[in-house]
Amino acid sequence: MFSSRNLHFAVLGIILGASSGYVFAFYRAHSSQPPPPLTETQTQSEVPSGHPDVNNEQMLAAMRKAVEADPTHPEVVKRYALALFEASQFEEAGKWFAKAVELNPRNVDTRSMYGAVLWRLGDKQGAAVQLQETLKLDPRNVPSLH
Repeated sequence: MFSSRNLHFAVLGIILGASSGYVFAFYRAHSSQPPPPLTETQTQSEVPSGHPDVNNEQMLAAMRKAVEADPTHPEVVKRYALALFEASQFEEAGKWFAKAVELNPRNVDTRSMYGAVLWRLGDKQGAAVQLQETLKLDPRNVPSLH
């Protein structure tokens, strides 16, 4: 019962248990601490000094020009639609996401966002179609599953 082999395993178990408990406690304590406060330079905007102020309308106008210059480029159309979505212009975003899906029907991100826009607009059936098509392309697409 108290052979040297059993004592060695008991001591080894105590050491491993204490070590794993220490590591677990360290990571748990570390993750519960708030991040350090930002310095003054970190809180400043990442825009270089002298950069002109650009509002949403100016940005959307510039992006619209890019889309009008090449309306067959699915990535440009998708980015414009996403900017419209972020500016809460859901009706217009829906039109452009539809165009982006038409240009590249296998892009799961575009289809998923199109489904989200349709859902916001109250078209639950249209949203379900887009999200189901997305899941056919990628069954693990988290935004579509959500």
